[in-house]
Amino acid sequence: MIAGSKIQSFLTGKALGLILINFLLTLRMLAAEEPYLNELKGNRVAPDSFFTVADEKFGSSAWSQIQQNISVDNIISFEINFDTSIFFYNTPFTCTINFDIDVYNNPSDTSAFTTIEDISLFVRYDTVTGKPYKGIALYKFVGYHKFKVRINTVTSTELSPMLPIFRLKGQVIVNRKYNFQDNSTDVTRYTIANGNQLKLEWTPSNYPGAEMFDLEYTHIDKNSQVAASINGYESGGNYSVPVDSLIKWLKNNNTRITTAASNYLINIPYDSGFILFRIRGVQIHFPDDVRWEGNWNYYARLSSASSCTPPSCPSGVVFFAGHEQNLNWQFSVVFAEEGKRKEVISYFDGSLRNRQSVTLNNTDNRNIVQETIYDALGRPSLNILPSPTKDSTIHYFRGFNKNKEGAPLAFPIYYITVQLLPTH
Repeated sequence: MIAGSKIQSFLTGKALGLILINFLLTLRMLAAEEPYLNELKGNRVAPDSFFTVADEKFGSSAWSQIQQNISVDNIISFEINFDTSIFFYNTPFTCTINFDIDVYNNPSDTSAFTTIEDISLFVRYDTVTGKPYKGIALYKFVGYHKFKVRINTVTSTELSPMLPIFRLKGQVIVNRKYNFQDNSTDVTRYTIANGNQLKLEWTPSNYPGAEMFDLEYTHIDKNSQVAASINGYESGGNYSVPVDSLIKWLKNNNTRITTAASNYLINIPYDSGFILFRIRGVQIHFPDDVRWEGNWNYYARLSSASSCTPPSCPSGVVFFAGHEQNLNWQFSVVFAEEGKRKEVISYFDGSLRNRQSVTLNNTDNRNIVQETIYDALGRPSLNILPSPTKDSTIHYFRGFNKNKEGAPLAFPIYYITVQLLPTH
């Protein structure tokens, strides 16, 4: 590949351009749904057996952190347990269970309860091919963060003795909002992977009430005046930059993704310079659906470094060497919801001919590489179909397509010998 020094004179840092198309979809995320479950099965589904299902926040100190319990759904299911080694498929039967429910709904006195009595559910199994049967029965009620199920009877006229093939399950499903706090005590951890990737991790519980997170990042060229200012705040490989400066440098010059995850991996196809990043918690407020945004958190440390406490922690500033500095390249990225993205980088020779294109999406995390081979006059002589790789980092793949001798594929590719046949 030709470096193309004359071409580079009008390019920014050897790159043909950086096209950033951000199609971030606004992700409407409602309250957090928290399911709690308990069950009895097999021989435990018998008279006088019981189990309790409880919201873990009910009656605990965490109850005060709740802004609003939007809904509390309670479900009890009686079902045939097909996940068993016991053979029962040659006998049609009906089985009925009767139970009482003790319900609790006073977080100040978790011992106080009332009883819902004499609830019956039944299941039916049939051996006739194609005939429907009732393998599960449900009892639903609402509004209780804790309940206890006490079995009175389990009866079946066809099954004698009773086979341990049933399951009784209880669920509490809470849809709630937590009190939202603007500030966070979290320190983002980062790891530099493969020399050209930045992995960020944060702790959601350190962003009280947040249902999702905004992550913003930007690149600062090492030859810029901003980079010179950043270097002045360096100490031991860390950068402690004043927050007002970071706010100014990130304003109107960043990429933002919104995710409910607690980590994000950023590829770094840029010239030499700094990556600046910040994170904040976000909540969709109930009941007006207004987007509440916390204050930006700028503190970060290397994952392998010792823990620190703000404000004595470094800033979210990381230096990277330039991407493929001896090559010409063009990078583009398209974003979707939850930080999903597709990145395409094309590598060019000195005459602006596309030699190789690499495509990577962060869902599959597998590169797809396509190459074009040119003849001595610069004409495309072979367009090679895109091929997936096991590599998940963006870079130029040297010697990706090879000839039968194992050398990188190049012109001339093949020769054709034509034998003229006699005409008469």
